[in-house]
Amino acid sequence: MERLLAAGLLALVLNLAITAALMALLRRIKAQQIIREQGPESHRAKSGTLTMGGAGFAVALPLALLISGAAPGRHAWFSIAMATACCLIGMADDLAKFIWKKTEGVKARYRFVLQLALGGAAAWYVLRFVDMPTAVRMPFGLADLDLAWAFVPFVIFVFAGTLNSVNFTDGLDGLLGGCTVFVAAAFGLYLARTGDAAAREFIPVLAALAGALGGFLWFNAHPASLFMGDTGSLYIGGLLAAVAIVARAELFLAVAGLLFAAEALSVIIQVAFFRTTGRRVFLMSPIHHHFEKAGWPETRVVARFWIFTAACCAAALMAFAR
Repeated sequence: MERLLAAGLLALVLNLAITAALMALLRRIKAQQIIREQGPESHRAKSGTLTMGGAGFAVALPLALLISGAAPGRHAWFSIAMATACCLIGMADDLAKFIWKKTEGVKARYRFVLQLALGGAAAWYVLRFVDMPTAVRMPFGLADLDLAWAFVPFVIFVFAGTLNSVNFTDGLDGLLGGCTVFVAAAFGLYLARTGDAAAREFIPVLAALAGALGGFLWFNAHPASLFMGDTGSLYIGGLLAAVAIVARAELFLAVAGLLFAAEALSVIIQVAFFRTTGRRVFLMSPIHHHFEKAGWPETRVVARFWIFTAACCAAALMAFAR
């Protein structure tokens, strides 16, 4: 327990220091957010805010694990490697945005191909190094479900879906960072209670993630002086997806991170309905912008989404208790 607390606290302190130095560099290279014209009017004041802050916690997390002596095993380092690969994709996207001064960075189809490739790598790793690799843990004490031949496409879907869902959630000051702290804490509790020895390797990683994001929220609290950018959101998505896949806890993540799924689903529904009928279901998607358009202040949306995520985490812990 002491090492877990040390990993979380050290990640927080390291990220505060790293991010403060990073912001000086970001100012020098003018890494500033480009706000899309069709977004909420209140967001136009955010144009020029520093971005790519996710690079700070991507560095602080592994450093905290090494220095604290939490010593996660092979599975944990694999999840960090996958998250780092996703972080690099996001970084390329962020760099392209502020270099070209456009809201679209790297073409979506190229990003998607890379996400599918990483999902395939996650499936290969599980088949090669995890016991009972094709089984998925079920809620309410039900027997594990063996996916057999469907396992590989399932993992690729989970990986790419998590990346994009988490990415869509990053749209308001403190929203994604705060929600992820709840999910990481719940995931750690779940693995401590029900995971096997290999799955418990992820607990220090999740503790460090929560701590590092606490340090990031110091700068990202409303009004934010720094955004994590795709650099950070894809790192978070990649880490959560890799942990869930290797620990065979994909359904736990689906329940605890239900907000992430709702954000992505709102975009899918909006696009599909508009292309079919020419009308919109939501005032704006992702769904956090719908509530802003409905008149909720940004801070109210964030606080209520945090509460919703905390409730989902509690529900996941109850549903998957064994």
